[in-house]
Amino acid sequence: MWYKPAATLTNHGDDILFPTVAQANFPDFEGELTVILRGPIISISKANGTSSILNFTIGNDLTARMFQDPKRCGGQYTYAQAFDAFAPLGPRLVHPSKFPPSAPTTIITRVNEKVMQQSQLDFIFHVDELVSFISQGTTVPYGSAIMTGTPAGVGWSRSVQSPSKDGDVLEVEIQPIGKLKNKIVFEK
Repeated sequence: MWYKPAATLTNHGDDILFPTVAQANFPDFEGELTVILRGPIISISKANGTSSILNFTIGNDLTARMFQDPKRCGGQYTYAQAFDAFAPLGPRLVHPSKFPPSAPTTIITRVNEKVMQQSQLDFIFHVDELVSFISQGTTVPYGSAIMTGTPAGVGWSRSVQSPSKDGDVLEVEIQPIGKLKNKIVFEK
Protein backbone atom coordinates (compact mmCIF):
# COMPACT_ATOMS: atom_id res chain seq x y z
CA MET A 1 0.00 0.00 0.00
CA TRP A 2 1.02 3.61 -0.50
CA TYR A 3 -0.62 6.94 0.09
CA LYS A 4 -1.63 9.98 -1.89
CA PRO A 5 -1.16 13.38 -0.21
CA ALA A 6 -4.11 15.79 -0.05
CA ALA A 7 -2.66 17.86 -2.93
CA THR A 8 -3.29 14.92 -5.28
CA LEU A 9 -7.07 15.32 -4.94
CA THR A 10 -8.90 17.06 -7.74
CA ASN A 11 -12.45 17.26 -9.03
CA HIS A 12 -14.41 15.68 -11.82
CA GLY A 13 -14.12 17.89 -14.90
CA ASP A 14 -10.84 19.55 -13.89
CA ASP A 15 -7.85 19.47 -16.21
CA ILE A 16 -4.94 17.45 -14.79
CA LEU A 17 -1.68 19.37 -15.17
CA PHE A 18 1.06 16.75 -15.63
CA PRO A 19 4.42 18.11 -14.46
CA THR A 20 7.41 17.72 -16.78
CA VAL A 21 8.97 15.01 -14.61
CA ALA A 22 5.81 12.86 -14.93
CA GLN A 23 5.44 13.36 -18.69
CA ALA A 24 8.74 11.61 -19.46
CA ASN A 25 8.03 8.67 -17.14
CA PHE A 26 5.06 6.89 -18.73
CA PRO A 27 1.95 8.75 -17.55
CA ASP A 28 -0.78 6.19 -16.94
CA PHE A 29 -4.32 5.74 -15.62
CA GLU A 30 -6.03 3.37 -13.18
CA GLY A 31 -9.81 3.52 -12.96
CA GLU A 32 -10.95 2.49 -9.47
CA LEU A 33 -13.92 2.32 -7.14
CA THR A 34 -13.17 4.67 -4.25
CA VAL A 35 -14.45 4.41 -0.69
CA ILE A 36 -14.94 7.56 1.42
CA LEU A 37 -14.81 6.84 5.15
CA ARG A 38 -16.74 8.22 8.07
CA GLY A 39 -14.60 8.45 11.12
CA PRO A 40 -12.31 8.79 12.74
CA ILE A 41 -11.79 5.03 12.89
CA ILE A 42 -9.03 2.95 14.46
CA SER A 43 -8.49 -0.82 14.63
CA ILE A 44 -11.97 -1.76 13.44
CA SER A 45 -12.95 -5.32 12.60
CA LYS A 46 -13.93 -6.56 9.14
CA ALA A 47 -17.48 -6.90 10.49
CA ASN A 48 -17.55 -3.13 11.11
CA GLY A 49 -16.00 -2.19 7.76
CA THR A 50 -19.25 -1.42 5.96
CA SER A 51 -20.58 0.72 8.82
CA SER A 52 -17.43 2.85 8.52
CA ILE A 53 -18.16 3.77 4.89
CA LEU A 54 -19.68 7.19 4.32
CA ASN A 55 -19.96 7.02 0.52
CA PHE A 56 -18.62 5.52 -2.68
CA THR A 57 -17.27 7.45 -5.66
CA ILE A 58 -14.97 6.91 -8.64
CA GLY A 59 -11.24 7.58 -8.69
CA ASN A 60 -8.52 7.69 -11.32
CA ASP A 61 -5.28 6.69 -9.64
CA LEU A 62 -2.91 8.47 -12.03
CA THR A 63 0.76 7.57 -12.06
CA ALA A 64 4.13 8.18 -13.67
CA ARG A 65 4.70 4.47 -14.17
CA MET A 66 8.49 4.41 -14.70
CA PHE A 67 9.04 5.46 -11.07
CA GLN A 68 7.33 2.23 -9.98
CA ASP A 69 9.80 0.07 -11.93
CA PRO A 70 12.18 -1.51 -9.38
CA LYS A 71 15.02 -1.82 -11.92
CA ARG A 72 14.86 1.81 -13.07
CA CYS A 73 13.81 3.68 -9.95
CA GLY A 74 13.62 1.29 -7.01
CA GLY A 75 9.82 0.90 -6.94
CA GLN A 76 8.89 4.42 -5.80
CA TYR A 77 5.09 3.91 -5.73
CA THR A 78 4.22 6.89 -3.55
CA TYR A 79 6.41 9.27 -5.56
CA ALA A 80 4.99 7.92 -8.85
CA GLN A 81 1.42 8.63 -7.77
CA ALA A 82 1.77 11.66 -5.49
CA PHE A 83 1.97 14.53 -7.98
CA ASP A 84 -0.55 17.35 -7.60
CA ALA A 85 -3.99 16.47 -9.01
CA PHE A 86 -3.09 12.80 -9.56
CA ALA A 87 -6.24 11.60 -7.76
CA PRO A 88 -9.36 12.95 -9.47
CA LEU A 89 -12.55 11.85 -7.70
CA GLY A 90 -16.22 12.15 -8.63
CA PRO A 91 -18.60 12.86 -10.22
CA ARG A 92 -20.73 12.31 -7.13
CA LEU A 93 -20.93 10.51 -3.82
CA VAL A 94 -23.29 7.53 -3.48
CA HIS A 95 -24.46 6.20 -0.12
CA PRO A 96 -23.69 2.51 0.60
CA SER A 97 -27.43 1.74 0.74
CA LYS A 98 -27.62 2.71 -2.96
CA PHE A 99 -24.40 0.98 -4.03
CA PRO A 100 -23.51 -2.40 -2.56
CA PRO A 101 -20.03 -3.16 -3.97
CA SER A 102 -20.79 -6.89 -3.94
CA ALA A 103 -23.54 -6.38 -6.56
CA PRO A 104 -22.52 -7.17 -10.15
CA THR A 105 -21.19 -3.86 -11.42
CA THR A 106 -18.87 -3.00 -14.30
CA ILE A 107 -16.01 -0.51 -14.31
CA ILE A 108 -15.06 0.98 -17.68
CA THR A 109 -12.07 3.25 -18.33
CA ARG A 110 -11.87 5.10 -21.63
CA VAL A 111 -9.09 7.17 -23.17
CA ASN A 112 -10.42 9.51 -25.87
CA GLU A 113 -13.61 7.39 -25.92
CA LYS A 114 -11.68 4.14 -26.57
CA VAL A 115 -12.35 1.44 -23.97
CA MET A 116 -9.08 0.53 -22.23
CA GLN A 117 -10.40 -1.22 -19.11
CA GLN A 118 -13.68 -3.07 -18.78
CA SER A 119 -14.31 -5.50 -15.97
CA GLN A 120 -16.73 -6.53 -13.30
CA LEU A 121 -15.69 -5.08 -9.94
CA ASP A 122 -13.64 -7.98 -8.64
CA PHE A 123 -11.72 -7.32 -5.45
CA ILE A 124 -8.61 -9.14 -4.27
CA PHE A 125 -9.64 -7.92 -0.82
CA HIS A 126 -13.28 -7.01 -0.21
CA VAL A 127 -13.99 -3.43 0.81
CA ASP A 128 -14.65 -4.49 4.44
CA GLU A 129 -11.19 -6.08 4.60
CA LEU A 130 -9.49 -2.98 3.15
CA VAL A 131 -11.18 -0.65 5.62
CA SER A 132 -10.27 -2.91 8.55
CA PHE A 133 -6.67 -3.41 7.38
CA ILE A 134 -5.77 0.26 6.98
CA SER A 135 -7.29 1.10 10.37
CA GLN A 136 -5.20 -1.36 12.38
CA GLY A 137 -3.23 0.73 14.87
CA THR A 138 -3.78 3.89 12.82
CA THR A 139 -6.36 6.63 13.27
CA VAL A 140 -7.98 7.14 9.88
CA PRO A 141 -9.68 10.56 9.76
CA TYR A 142 -13.16 11.36 8.53
CA GLY A 143 -13.32 11.78 4.76
CA SER A 144 -10.29 9.61 3.97
CA ALA A 145 -10.44 7.94 0.56
CA ILE A 146 -9.43 4.38 -0.29
CA MET A 147 -8.88 3.52 -3.95
CA THR A 148 -9.71 -0.18 -4.14
CA GLY A 149 -7.55 -1.35 -7.06
CA THR A 150 -7.68 -1.34 -10.84
CA PRO A 151 -8.59 -4.03 -13.37
CA ALA A 152 -6.38 -5.15 -16.25
CA GLY A 153 -5.87 -2.80 -19.17
CA VAL A 154 -3.71 0.07 -17.90
CA GLY A 155 -1.45 1.56 -20.58
CA TRP A 156 1.73 0.08 -19.10
CA SER A 157 0.51 -3.54 -19.18
CA ARG A 158 -1.08 -3.59 -22.65
CA SER A 159 0.53 -5.72 -25.38
CA VAL A 160 1.37 -2.45 -27.13
CA GLN A 161 2.16 -0.06 -24.28
CA SER A 162 0.13 3.13 -24.42
CA PRO A 163 1.15 6.06 -22.18
CA SER A 164 -1.27 8.93 -21.59
CA LYS A 165 -0.61 11.94 -23.79
CA ASP A 166 -1.18 15.69 -23.70
CA GLY A 167 -4.84 16.37 -24.44
CA ASP A 168 -6.09 12.85 -23.63
CA VAL A 169 -9.57 12.74 -22.12
CA LEU A 170 -9.83 10.07 -19.43
CA GLU A 171 -13.20 8.71 -18.34
CA VAL A 172 -13.92 6.14 -15.64
CA GLU A 173 -17.48 4.87 -15.38
CA ILE A 174 -19.17 2.85 -12.63
CA GLN A 175 -22.96 2.84 -12.53
CA PRO A 176 -24.94 4.02 -10.62
CA ILE A 177 -22.19 6.41 -9.53
CA GLY A 178 -21.68 7.93 -12.97
CA LYS A 179 -18.68 8.88 -15.10
CA LEU A 180 -15.54 10.65 -13.88
CA LYS A 181 -14.02 12.72 -16.69
CA ASN A 182 -10.73 14.68 -16.79
CA LYS A 183 -8.34 15.93 -19.45
CA ILE A 184 -4.56 15.53 -19.31
CA VAL A 185 -2.64 18.78 -19.91
CA PHE A 186 1.14 18.59 -20.09
CA GLU A 187 2.93 21.38 -18.25
CA LYS A 188 4.99 23.47 -20.66
